[in-house]
Amino acid sequence: MFMLAQNSVAMGHFLSANFNNTNAAQAAAPLLTMPMILLGGLYANSGSYAPWFGWLQYLSPIRWTFEACATAQWKGEVL
Repeated sequence: MFMLAQNSVAMGHFLSANFNNTNAAQAAAPLLTMPMILLGGLYANSGSYAPWFGWLQYLSPIRWTFEACATAQWKGEVL
């Protein structure tokens, strides 16, 4: 969770450094965050993505955080 927070802060710094206008940075933020959210594994299983599109999930820090939390919670449990 700490690393996800650090990544979020870094994205905020990245956007603020690339745009002179606050409104432009706020308009560009969803262009970076929405693909990460959608490919993070919270809304769809990672195996259900098209093969040409599925590799993008490995670029999402949300996916890695979700996987780490799920592994920590459910490792060794019999469902």
